Amino acid sequence: MNTLPEAPNQLDQLVSRLLALELRVDALEHSAQPAVARVSALDLSGTVPQSAPSALAESGNRLNFTGGLSALGAALLGIAGAYLLRAISGASLLPRDFVAAIAAVYAAGWLFAAARITSHRFGAALYATTSIFILAPMLWEMSIDFRAIHAAIVATVLALYAAIAMYQGRSSMRSAIFSVAFAGAACTAIAISIGTHQPLPFAVLLLAMVAASEATPIREQVRIVRILVVICADLALWMLIFIYRLPAEERADYPPLAPSIIFSVALILFLLQVTTLVYRSILRLRPIPLLQLVQSVVAFMLLLGSTTLLFPDSRPIALGLPCLLLGTVCIAAAYGPLRNDTHGRNFFIFAGFGTALTFAAAFLLAPIPVASVILATAGPVFILLGRRMNSVTVELQGVLYLSIAAVASGFLVNVSQAFIGPSPATSSWVLFFVAIIAGIAYAVADELPGETVGNQVLHLVPCLLAAAGFAAITRDLLVSLVAPWIALEVFHVAVLRTISLCTLAILLAFAGARLRRLQMTRVAYITLAVVVTKLLFEDLRHGHLGFIAASISLVAVTFLAVPGLSRAIDDRNIPTV
Repeated sequence: MNTLPEAPNQLDQLVSRLLALELRVDALEHSAQPAVARVSALDLSGTVPQSAPSALAESGNRLNFTGGLSALGAALLGIAGAYLLRAISGASLLPRDFVAAIAAVYAAGWLFAAARITSHRFGAALYATTSIFILAPMLWEMSIDFRAIHAAIVATVLALYAAIAMYQGRSSMRSAIFSVAFAGAACTAIAISIGTHQPLPFAVLLLAMVAASEATPIREQVRIVRILVVICADLALWMLIFIYRLPAEERADYPPLAPSIIFSVALILFLLQVTTLVYRSILRLRPIPLLQLVQSVVAFMLLLGSTTLLFPDSRPIALGLPCLLLGTVCIAAAYGPLRNDTHGRNFFIFAGFGTALTFAAAFLLAPIPVASVILATAGPVFILLGRRMNSVTVELQGVLYLSIAAVASGFLVNVSQAFIGPSPATSSWVLFFVAIIAGIAYAVADELPGETVGNQVLHLVPCLLAAAGFAAITRDLLVSLVAPWIALEVFHVAVLRTISLCTLAILLAFAGARLRRLQMTRVAYITLAVVVTKLLFEDLRHGHLGFIAASISLVAVTFLAVPGLSRAIDDRNIPTV
């Protein structure tokens, strides 16, 4: 009775035969001698010697090296053909526009040849490099040296070339073709636009290339090339803005161009970047890359630059309306679809840009006092909205609105003059308005014990602004009451300032203890420190002896009252300083 062979022996034989078949297929695809050497490494009994894998690797490396040398030799022949065409063009043996057409077809042929090399990435990249080295010098000579073809025709040829490269390099296996051809076409467009003094056709070409690079299926594999194309588009647009902002007599070599056309180019570039950013962050919910964020900012700055330099008469509206519109969209996107996004960076980016753009729009579209009133009014609204939404970012936005309004309106200058100025200057209405709004903003804030440091700072800022404003108001009231009775001297004003600050510190300590408001107690201690500083540098320096004694007594009473009144806060184990 026949016995069956053992299973492990059958498995070894099957593996050996499969490896032999792979080597035979490899021998058919490549040169015969190395493959025969690999096949002979197999034992006729079906066993594989240990040296077979290393022999296979060495043979593969040898094949890659041989293929690379072959591709390099073919590329050199292609370059030689390009020099032959340039020689024919220089000798005027054929019409130069006809030679240019032959060179363009010749370069496109090398792209098609590169697409046929699927097993050798280096060879495909080398053929694509040969293609752009054929096309770019020929276009330069024809358009700049010989003036045989117009810049618009050069841009059209580059557009067709880029379209062929995009089609041939549409798969990840052929991404080298797309990368080399697109990068070469973009750099060629910038160079010829400078040489021909015709920037508009090439700017339009680069816009189309930006759109194509963003729409290609292999956009992630060619990220560096996409960045290069966008940089070239930025440079082309900047040249348009820089050149056509000059008077007509200083750019006589350039064709006349309407400012609206340049603005349209800037707007299209900006919309392309914004569309990509919105698609990636909102529709696909992916984190925004840093380079894409930077490019969007650059495109927006170029858009603003085009409106500022080309439309100087309508500068505020031309700048303010885009800022207002884009800021509103950013805020709506941040607190809409991006609020619960897992990528928190997208939310903060949109919220930050929305806040900054609304700041710019307010001061561009309205006078500074009106813009300050608008921003100050928006402060408590956003703080209350953040409390309802349980969003610290929204509260931060409200505090920023209030702080910017206080700086821009002159509120801080009014407060400093009220307590540092040499004379009792009358405070403006902005001081009263901002102080009241800051008090409302602090009142609507939901201050709780045990908050984080960030939340405490958010509540401290409006409380500090309100306290400073009401201290200045108190000083104005005291001055208005005393001024009809006596001629105010420096020591009189110093005592009135001390009275207003000490009164504010005591009231804040009392209210903070009763209302369980930690920030009011902290501002009371801050006010106490200001009083001591003022006593040393103003009262003791300029005061009358009797008034100095009154000031010291007021400060002493304040030192006794503030800690005693703030003990209720201490009972809840919350630090008071």
